[in-house]
Amino acid sequence: GDLITKESDKYVINIRQGGVIVVKQDILSMEQLAEDLKQRVEEGQTSVEIRGDTNARHGQVMAVMDLCKQLGINNQALTQRIVNEIE
Repeated sequence: GDLITKESDKYVINIRQGGVIVVKQDILSMEQLAEDLKQRVEEGQTSVEIRGDTNARHGQVMAVMDLCKQLGINNQALTQRIVNEIE
């Protein structure tokens, strides 16, 4: 049958407004993300979910996608997290 992955097994990269990268509640720099992703690839993980906030910088999302591709992570799911701003 199909392998079902639990939500906790997913590697989710959150990109917040202002370009802040958050993985499992930790704020990471691009360099830290690269190191973390390299380790994941070595462990056999080849898919990620890139979740951008509504107001996330497009350039930062693209940079993360490019990084994943460079590291051999070709299975990328791009999702959007809608953020309601309170005025």
